[in-house]
Amino acid sequence: MSDLLDYQTLEDLIQAADGAELWETDKRRLAFFRITDLRGRVPRAGSDALQLRMDLQYLNASAPRDGVHPLLIWLQNVRPLVADREQQDFFEKLLARLEGRPAGGGSPSAAVIAALQREAILAQDDMLPVGYLQAGLAAARSVARLLVSRYENGEEQTKRYWGTGWLLTDTLLITNHHVFNARDGNEAAAAAADFRKQAMGAAVQFDLDAADGASEPAEVVELLGADENLDYAIVRLKAGQNRPGLLVDWSPFSLRPSDVAPLNIIQHPNGQPKKIAIRNNLATAAASPELRYFTSTLGGSSGAPVFNDKWRVVGIHRGSIGTKVLSFQGHSTAIVNLGTQMAAIRSTLPEAVLRELP
Repeated sequence: MSDLLDYQTLEDLIQAADGAELWETDKRRLAFFRITDLRGRVPRAGSDALQLRMDLQYLNASAPRDGVHPLLIWLQNVRPLVADREQQDFFEKLLARLEGRPAGGGSPSAAVIAALQREAILAQDDMLPVGYLQAGLAAARSVARLLVSRYENGEEQTKRYWGTGWLLTDTLLITNHHVFNARDGNEAAAAAADFRKQAMGAAVQFDLDAADGASEPAEVVELLGADENLDYAIVRLKAGQNRPGLLVDWSPFSLRPSDVAPLNIIQHPNGQPKKIAIRNNLATAAASPELRYFTSTLGGSSGAPVFNDKWRVVGIHRGSIGTKVLSFQGHSTAIVNLGTQMAAIRSTLPEAVLRELP
């Protein structure tokens, strides 16, 4: 198998790609569309520029797929990334030559047309019905931002803590125990009386979807239960919220090594307007009562619902944790996000709460 490009043309391509900054992480990911598996086979380099060189050298020496060379696919993928760059003319001329069409326009060859007409599912089918987005927006209505005031010996302090909570029913709201505990990580837990005051005085705001959003704060009328080990607490809100509880999957969440399980989180990171994490969102481990995932969160996301792709809540987010080094989307990480499975929580719920669950 001979290389697609000769040495000098390949060197010219590497220089042009470097000048167009195609070594950037997101651009590299887009460049390998339709040949994603090859990206993982290229040896890792010590710098982005060297990685780009190794990518192109590897692709240049790769075998065609269904009559189409991987380097040609890479060039087609980066075409929009070099638009209006000084390197655009080089890429267009090289593409025209490889596709067998006149430079500056014209129709692609029959072989190229046939290649473009072929469609493929890459690794797994990630397509979802459009109703998926509608269901996510509907679920977001039942997620609230929490602002908890700190109490010490019954006296309110000036310090405040952000969190996220969500509805189990139309009046029952759940969040993390540590959100209502309103203490820094290195401090002792709040006294029981202070914990109750902090929970009862929490500001609960729904509909904060933009900086100028939010409905009137919902009033907390009762603390129904809390578990420090599983890190959850449940309060009752004053009736009349006019929004439903979220659908919960109470069955244990399991994950086999071959499984690809997306987990989505609707949250108020750092007390900001509501955000949704639905892209970098794969589960990485599940061993009751824990659930671990790559889904993005920040401080203030604590207590947020962790959804499966059917928008059923499978866990409640609680923070991040150190782990062995893992690889995710081409990057190494020793930190993953952590939640508590709803299946583990159910067995500890107070009887008064169980009676009200659907």
